[in-house]
Amino acid sequence: MSISPNIPSPQESYQYESTGTPRWIAVLFGVVIAALAVLGIAGYSAQSRMSQDLAKQQDQSKILIAQLDQANSRIADLKSKMEFTTQKVGLTQSELAQAKSRAESIRKEQQASDEKLTTQLTQAQKENEEKKSARWPQRSAAPKKTSKPQKPIWKPPKANSSAAWAT
Repeated sequence: MSISPNIPSPQESYQYESTGTPRWIAVLFGVVIAALAVLGIAGYSAQSRMSQDLAKQQDQSKILIAQLDQANSRIADLKSKMEFTTQKVGLTQSELAQAKSRAESIRKEQQASDEKLTTQLTQAQKENEEKKSARWPQRSAAPKKTSKPQKPIWKPPKANSSAAWAT
């Protein structure tokens, strides 16, 4: 044996044997690529659904904004009509108050006039009675009774009776 080390010769090359890539790395690489593809497709479909939903929501919001504007314009119209009506009712209420006060004053005047006419009428009736009593002598309250009953001067004829003509 020799004490000399084994030194490779220059002819010998440094070649290492490659054992190859393990299969599990290739499978893992394939699974990762498939997962990325699935995630990309899922992300794209989610994005497209979200963009469609966003477009629908924007359309609905445009419709709601239009309805809100229309409602606001109706409210503004109704508010102006209400203010106008309130002003007219205010005038009407003041006119109504004036009419009530006029009616009350007319009613009071009418009552006063009725009382005055009633007193004048009673005074006129009293004066008339006094004048009548002064012109005509007083009569007794009970008529005088006579012993003989008075005969009527004329008798009305009976219907279809010849006796009434005979007398």
